[in-house]
Amino acid sequence: MKRSIYSQNSLLRISLLSALTLTASFTTHAQDKPVAGGVLTVALGSDTPIIDPSITAYSVTALVTRNVVDSLVGQAEDNSFTPWLAERWEIKNNNREYTFHLRKDVTFSDGTKLDAAAVKYNFERILDPKTTSSYSKSLLGPIDAITTPDEYTVVIRYKTPFAPLLQGLSLPYLGIQSPAYLQKT
Repeated sequence: MKRSIYSQNSLLRISLLSALTLTASFTTHAQDKPVAGGVLTVALGSDTPIIDPSITAYSVTALVTRNVVDSLVGQAEDNSFTPWLAERWEIKNNNREYTFHLRKDVTFSDGTKLDAAAVKYNFERILDPKTTSSYSKSLLGPIDAITTPDEYTVVIRYKTPFAPLLQGLSLPYLGIQSPAYLQKT
């Protein structure tokens, strides 16, 4: 009986050692310097039926689009809000008025310039009854008016206080996309 147990343990050890040796020989090493071009393959838990974050609430879409769509504000690990496409903002009138001052050095991947009109177009598109995502609409809240006093300033007004706007704006669902691109889709 003892001999059988020792044989099984030896066989198990040899099998494990062989598997580790084979696995180690097939390991690839990362290059020292990044190389431009090529293909990046990413594994996801499921497919996303649509890539536009403003018209869907699929979390997979948010994961994918966070890599290509930027937001007005970001959110730090301590949950504070940080500048992103908006370099600064003011909140007035008890969370009824938000003024965003946009960066002037941003262009979309299609070459279109980021400006206040682009931000307004994105938000009005989400608020349009034809848009299918009630989730994105809820993140924007009950907006009363969106104005653009100059080329790089957007003002969002509410009739009643709406405190969670910055949280919503930090999510990819309210990421800003090129109006030229959106009009083609």
